[in-house]
Amino acid sequence: MYATLIEMIERFQADISCCNIDYCREDGVFEEHAVRNIPEVMSREEFMAHIFDRPKTIMGYGVNKLYRRELIKDLFNENHKMCEDMEFLVNYCMSIKTATYVNRPFYHVYVRKSSASRNVQKDPSDELSIRASFIPMLETMSKRLRDISEADFLDACLLYDKSKEILKKYMKANRHKVWVNKEFTLKFKIKCSLVGLF
Repeated sequence: MYATLIEMIERFQADISCCNIDYCREDGVFEEHAVRNIPEVMSREEFMAHIFDRPKTIMGYGVNKLYRRELIKDLFNENHKMCEDMEFLVNYCMSIKTATYVNRPFYHVYVRKSSASRNVQKDPSDELSIRASFIPMLETMSKRLRDISEADFLDACLLYDKSKEILKKYMKANRHKVWVNKEFTLKFKIKCSLVGLF
């Protein structure tokens, strides 16, 4: 994995290199993370769009990526219980120019039902506050990145029963933006309506 990612960074003078991942569940079922055609080399904006876009293509994990040491400004915030790797990744990507991608699953994830990331009963406030913080940050780069990060945040809100109040507060303050955000599908708007958000 590392030899290939280093070679990609050197060949394209990239600031980050990423490989695909695959999953093995507890029941032994093996799943490759299916991805669309992702360019081998891309700009910062293209790379970040793949992090937030749906379906997820380049995941927000930190483990399947190689970084340039000189660009690392912030270490992981260990006070967070969830989403700290994505926070690190987004903060890091604010300083990059070029990214590379290898569509081979060099990194393997063993998925357990008891995993913290699979436990939807957890308190979502930590994760959701991090995801919400991406929206104004990415707005400084482009409207599309802002819109897809907002869609990612609201999708995450819909995963948790405990997040209804967070979601209602956000929708009350940003309803007009949500309706015109092209990243929201009709299906998403119907889901929001069913839980009383519109």
